[in-house]
Amino acid sequence: MRRFHERQARSSPTRTKAFPMQLQRSHLHFLMLFGATFLPACGGGDGDNQQQSSAGTSGAGIGGAAATGGSSSGSSGAAGSASGATTGGAGGAGASGGTAGSTASGGGPSGAGGLGGSSGSGVSGSAGLGQAGSFETGGPTCGIQGGTGGPSGPTPALPPGEWVNITPNLQDFAGDPGSGSFGQGIAVDPCNPAILYFSLCNFDTSKGGLYKSTDGGMTWNKMGELDAPLAVRVDPNNPDHLYAGSGVRGSTMGFWESQDGGVSWQKPEGWNSPGLFIDDVYEISVNPEDFNHVLVSSHSPWDWADVAAGAGIMETHDGGDTWTPHPPVGPWGMGHGIWFLNNAQTWLLGTQDNGYWRTTNAGESWEQVSTVNMAHGGGQVYIAENGTMYVSSGEGTLRSEDDGASWQRVGDVTFTTAIFGDGSLLYTNQGYAGNIGPFHVSSEDDGMRWEPYRGGEQTFANGPDEFAFDAVNGILYASNWGDGLLALKVE
Repeated sequence: MRRFHERQARSSPTRTKAFPMQLQRSHLHFLMLFGATFLPACGGGDGDNQQQSSAGTSGAGIGGAAATGGSSSGSSGAAGSASGATTGGAGGAGASGGTAGSTASGGGPSGAGGLGGSSGSGVSGSAGLGQAGSFETGGPTCGIQGGTGGPSGPTPALPPGEWVNITPNLQDFAGDPGSGSFGQGIAVDPCNPAILYFSLCNFDTSKGGLYKSTDGGMTWNKMGELDAPLAVRVDPNNPDHLYAGSGVRGSTMGFWESQDGGVSWQKPEGWNSPGLFIDDVYEISVNPEDFNHVLVSSHSPWDWADVAAGAGIMETHDGGDTWTPHPPVGPWGMGHGIWFLNNAQTWLLGTQDNGYWRTTNAGESWEQVSTVNMAHGGGQVYIAENGTMYVSSGEGTLRSEDDGASWQRVGDVTFTTAIFGDGSLLYTNQGYAGNIGPFHVSSEDDGMRWEPYRGGEQTFANGPDEFAFDAVNGILYASNWGDGLLALKVE
C-alpha cells in the first residue's frame, strides 16, 4: 500500500494521556495539505450549507464564546493576517449567526461564521489559512458557488491530549493487517473539516471501501464501489472534486476521479499509457498550487515481461486528461512513494529497493539522496514551519535541513510509514511490525530528540500509515495499520 494507509482499530482503546502540547497555527508548509491533508483556505461559500445549532441552544463560533440561549446576533470575525502566521478572528454565535471574517490575502484561518441558533446561517470568511494551497502562503479558496465554506459541520467532543478511536464500526481490526481490516488513507475536506474520507482495506476486498463522515467521524457512510482505495485527495477549489488511487489488490485498480464528493467515480479518459501497466496505483501526490498537477506511483512493474525494469512515475498537468510517463532510473524496483517538496519541480521519490531519490527539474534527472529504503507499505513527508523536512522510512524517521538533498536518521523508532506535525509537535510510531507501542513525539523546533507521547500511557497495534490534521478544530487523525482510525484533540 502506500503512504496513505489508514488505521482501523478496536472500538474503545485504553490508551495514553499525553504531555501538554501547544498548537501553533502558524503557516506550516504545503505538504500538510496534500501529503497528509492540512486545511487550505476556504472562501465564502453558501452559509446555508453550515450546520446550525438547534433552536434555543447556544451556538459558538469556532474559537469564539458561545452566546446564551441562541438569541444574540453574532459579531463578525476579525480579518486574518496577510502573513499567514496568525489566525483569523472567529465569527460570533447566536440566533442570526456570525458574519464572515474579513478577507485577507492568504493570511491566517478565515473568521468562521457563527454556528448560530436555528435561524442563523453564518457565512464563512474568505481569508484562508497560510497553507492555502501554495508552497508558501496564499493560494486557492473554496469559494465555489453553492460550495461549503469554512468549518460548518459538527465534530466529536474529544478529551484533549488523548487518542480516541473513531473507526467505522464495521470491520474486525485484529491488530494484524494480514488477519483483519486495516486502514489506508485519511483525508480532511479543506473547506469543511468535519468531512473525512477514510480508506478501509482488507485482503478480502469485499470488506474494503471508501468511507465518508460529515460529523468528524461520529458516523460513516460507504461511498462508491472502490474496493481497495489507498489514498484520497480533495480539491481546495471544489471539495466535491476528489482523486483516489486504488491498487495492490481488488477489481477497481487505477486512478479515479469524483465530481460529487465520492458518490460516483470514473477513470479519466486519458488514464492509459500504451504498453505500460499503470493501474496498480500506490501513491498520489498533488501540487498544492495546482490540483490539476498530479504525480502517481505504481505498486507493480510497468511491464510484466521485464519485471526487473520496475516502475516510474506518471504525471499529469490537466487533471488526468493527458499523462507523461517518467521512466525509472537505475534499479528503482516498484512500490514507490512520491511527494512534491518545496516547489512544483522538486520531488522526492522513495523506493523499497534503492533508497530515496530527488529531482529538481520535474523528473528530467534524478539524484540518490539516501541509501535508506522506504518501508514496505509506503511513507509520508512532512515539512515543518522552519523548513525542516521529515520522511518516514524502513529504518525510522529521516530528517533534512537542505530541502531534501541529504537526510539523517533521528529518533529510536524503526520502520515508520507516517510522520506528521500539528505546528508544535511531530508524531510518528512504528509501522506494521507486530509491535504494540505508543506514539512518539518531538518538538517541531527540534526534531532530534523523541520520546513516547505522554510517557507511553496509550499503546496501539502496528502504528500509523497516514496522518491528517484539522487545524480549525485542532484534531490530528492517524490511520493505524492494526488499531483503527484514531483522533487526537491537540492541547
